Amino acid sequence: MKISTIITYYNGDINFFIQLLESINLASQKVRNFIHDFYHEIIIINDSNNIHTKEKINTIFKKRNFHVDEIKIITNEENFGIIRSRMIGIENTNDTDLFHIIDQDDFIDENFYVNSITLLEKYPKVDVIVSNKTLFITEKNNYIKSELIKGIDNKLLNRYNSKILKKYLYGGNMITSIGNYIFKGYLKEKIVYFYKSVPQIISGSDEYILSLYLLGNNCNFLFSNDLLLYYRLHNSNTSKILGNKFYDKDLNGIHFLYKSNIITFSQYKISSNIINLIAILHDEKTSLFKKILYSIKNIYLFIIRLYYSKILWRKKFLKRSQNHEINNPIRRKRNKTISNNQSC
Repeated sequence: MKISTIITYYNGDINFFIQLLESINLASQKVRNFIHDFYHEIIIINDSNNIHTKEKINTIFKKRNFHVDEIKIITNEENFGIIRSRMIGIENTNDTDLFHIIDQDDFIDENFYVNSITLLEKYPKVDVIVSNKTLFITEKNNYIKSELIKGIDNKLLNRYNSKILKKYLYGGNMITSIGNYIFKGYLKEKIVYFYKSVPQIISGSDEYILSLYLLGNNCNFLFSNDLLLYYRLHNSNTSKILGNKFYDKDLNGIHFLYKSNIITFSQYKISSNIINLIAILHDEKTSLFKKILYSIKNIYLFIIRLYYSKILWRKKFLKRSQNHEINNPIRRKRNKTISNNQSC
């Protein structure tokens, strides 16, 4: 059993990065308690050509004892951006059973990998396993909110046996971050092809478009409440920096999917119009009167959005005080292995 963890790093807070690495290290140790034939590699794509950044990363591994089998640090010649950096990370995996891409400022629960292995053995036809629990935290690890999607725990979903493609397409992104996903190793070439083909301008929205791309290619998704991702909210989050520009990225991504024959023309038009509607409603420069008028004229889009929106499917899974310090929960799982069955 081999797992590859891919991290893209660009001038981030080094303390966030250390916390991520320590969470991965702990998750790796948990797997070793149950599986003896286990190999874990961490691939770090340093997208900063700053020599000090490279030295900081190397110092972390010199001063700390990480119980992983291999650590690859790849420094880009220049700032390639998140899409190309993720692609480079995937390309540098070799014969891996699973690969997990995660951002530099998030981290995972200690049972993230062992629970993934258990679920993937139980559901051999799954291609992508999705952490259905996301816990939002501050820069100081204080609890903000927690979310999960109702009614889909441990259900194998694809574009044919559920409305999941339309939920993503018309209701918006059902996941918070790329770190919510664990991919089967045989998806390597398909995802690398996606990153090579997709317009670089959608950077920041690429995990949403990737989700639609894989669903359009008949991949089976398994959402599970047994996996927990900690997502950090701070002023450097891409969503805060980009603001309404995110909608332009979504539009470019949806157009790419249509041109790639992943979605139909009807799906492309409806989803594009919904994105434009949401963009106008969130535009601070547009008056309230114009927003109301535009919504009335496009009431059918508003209804479609509400019907498929993730807001209708989400609920809190933890009740904690605003200033609660985050601690990883501990649960035990038995030894499992993964079947290599694939469907996409």
